[in-house]
Amino acid sequence: MSGYSKKELIGKSHNIVRHPDMSSSIYEELWKTIKRGEVWSGEIKNKKKNGDFYWVNVKIEPIYDAFGEVMGYQSVRFDITDKKLVEELSLTDSLLGIYNRRKFNEIIDYQFTVWRRFKEPFSLIFIDLDDFKSVNDLYGHNQGDRVLIEFTNVINKTIRDVDSFCRWGGEEFLIICPYTDVEGVQVLAQKARTELENYTFTDIGQKTASFGVATVNEKDTIDTLIKRADEALYKAKKLGKNRVEFL
Repeated sequence: MSGYSKKELIGKSHNIVRHPDMSSSIYEELWKTIKRGEVWSGEIKNKKKNGDFYWVNVKIEPIYDAFGEVMGYQSVRFDITDKKLVEELSLTDSLLGIYNRRKFNEIIDYQFTVWRRFKEPFSLIFIDLDDFKSVNDLYGHNQGDRVLIEFTNVINKTIRDVDSFCRWGGEEFLIICPYTDVEGVQVLAQKARTELENYTFTDIGQKTASFGVATVNEKDTIDTLIKRADEALYKAKKLGKNRVEFL
């Protein structure tokens, strides 16, 4: 699976196949579990010798000696790369490569679970490209698609690794911002708005977007939080576009 020979792997650290996309917290949890004498199972993305990646379903358990002491660990791994690629296709927007609405629903469910347990703040940013219809009308849908792709690239470079960027539909987008309070989300949204305002789109020049932000509170459900971010976006549009508004 890894592209390495047995000789190249025996005696080496597992880091030789560790993929940078995998969070350190996953390995910390793995080691805590097996050091307690328990079985750990999960899915891990690894790196091949040639730089490509592969996914494995892993089960790791301790091996005990005659005195009941841990003497090592054994692992069984199955290649699930094809399965993960199919999952990725079903959860990402085919044009832009960012998360689709289905994946957004999955992430926001998880974020609310974390919020209820740990009370760590998180926020939403609702984004709508200003006057996007005119791009399709004047330049055609192919150019409209190019604008969306370039817009996505600008936003992706602005947001943090922990943020989740999703296409809500058409030219509307949502960003889920973990560990982000009222002030933090407005700073992040203003940064994205400025980057976009200063960007020159291929063939059409400048385009702007309006931003609506909202931070979770004790009374919120998923629907009320999204609605508040959407209403903040509507307020930004009503007040002249190319601005950030908070509710």
